[in-house]
Amino acid sequence: MTVTGSPPHRRPAVPGAAVSPLSEPGCRFVSERLLTAVREEVTRADTKASILLSGSVALPALAASAVHERLGSGPLGVAGAALWLAGIVMLAMVVLPRTKPGRGAARSRTAAAGPGPSVVALHRGAGPDEVAAAVLAAGRDPGRWLLEQSCALGTILAVKYRWMRWAVGCLVAGGAAVAVTALG
Repeated sequence: MTVTGSPPHRRPAVPGAAVSPLSEPGCRFVSERLLTAVREEVTRADTKASILLSGSVALPALAASAVHERLGSGPLGVAGAALWLAGIVMLAMVVLPRTKPGRGAARSRTAAAGPGPSVVALHRGAGPDEVAAAVLAAGRDPGRWLLEQSCALGTILAVKYRWMRWAVGCLVAGGAAVAVTALG
């Protein structure tokens, strides 16, 4: 199918500003869908981590009450308990809200989420004038702002999943070490 004719004329959101190709209807639709998908994935990661965290906190209490002997005695048991505790702390890091930019490369991507408004700016105490200026800047190119927010959330999502992978590894190794000492 061939499309003929000129694209529909769009007025810029901010008078006097040119409309960016990223703010055209098709690109903007894709940007909005991407941002929605990343937000949903962050919610799923938080839910997974919350379920793992509640289980990892409850399981040792249930195991200790079911077995009258000491679980995890000896150096291997202590190492297993330490790994289990490290896994719990890592899962808590996943669930805790991220209101400050990260460090290193994550900071440059998260903090530089563009000139538009962000939760980071609100948490650091930005005043109404600063937020209004950020909204105007984002309004000049809303498509780009949507993409920048998606990238910033994507960075946060990658960090959350990294913490979760390490936490599950610690829980598995710690649980195995404690089980070996309890059975052996």
